Amino acid sequence: MGKQPKIFATNRQKNIVEYVNRKNSVTVDDLVEYCGVSPATIRNDLQELAKTGFIRRTHGGAVSIHSALYTDCPPGWSEETNFSKSQYQKTEKYEISRKALSYIHDGDNIMLDAGTTTLQLAQLLGQFRNLNVTTYDVDIAHYLIHNTNVNVYFAGGHVRADLFYCDSFETAELLQRFKVTCSFLSANGVSLDDGLTSSSPETTGIKRILIENSQRTILLADSSKLGKTTFFQFADLNQADILITDKGADPDFVKAVQALGVSVDCV
Repeated sequence: MGKQPKIFATNRQKNIVEYVNRKNSVTVDDLVEYCGVSPATIRNDLQELAKTGFIRRTHGGAVSIHSALYTDCPPGWSEETNFSKSQYQKTEKYEISRKALSYIHDGDNIMLDAGTTTLQLAQLLGQFRNLNVTTYDVDIAHYLIHNTNVNVYFAGGHVRADLFYCDSFETAELLQRFKVTCSFLSANGVSLDDGLTSSSPETTGIKRILIENSQRTILLADSSKLGKTTFFQFADLNQADILITDKGADPDFVKAVQALGVSVDCV
């Protein structure tokens, strides 16, 4: 393929992600020819994209995270749908979201991660009149727009039809623009050894942006998530400022989390 004209780094990296996803596996030389830039530039791009979770770096190139997903996961594995997730720990998720509400005040700028517990939190925001909420979760945005008076900023892009959130490069690029007072984060696994993990490789970079662009990160995780590890790490546990969980949490686990400098609310 002929060389492309020079473009801004973000656009070039977007093209790289799309190219890697099409090819599944590429070399640095492939990308040098595709993008028309130096090998050093490509290596820097791949390092940044691997750090944010959009590709997986290999010796001499990169592979698609979609390929990595099916290589690394057990046979027949797939992430649960929102509906099935919403059936678990209903009472616990509601109490967690009620506690999270106490950390929000009129005039705040907040981000809501995708997930069923953050959706529960969104459903409690009707009391606010001067609140800015940024999210990439379609269900959350839809609820807030139709049922509250908060200002909604939606980071769009490709929508996962089974989980109703956006997971594309454009989504991450939009979220990078927002600096907020607080992010409310979800995780599929919360482990002392493996940190915060997700079942979806596409959201790892997005979740890192939520952490990096907020003054305070509050992790919402019911006790069934504690001590668990799923497939893709997106943060160390101590990158959360506060963990809100339920009374089913193991007291020893709670003490160990607090020893890391993370405040814990058990509701």
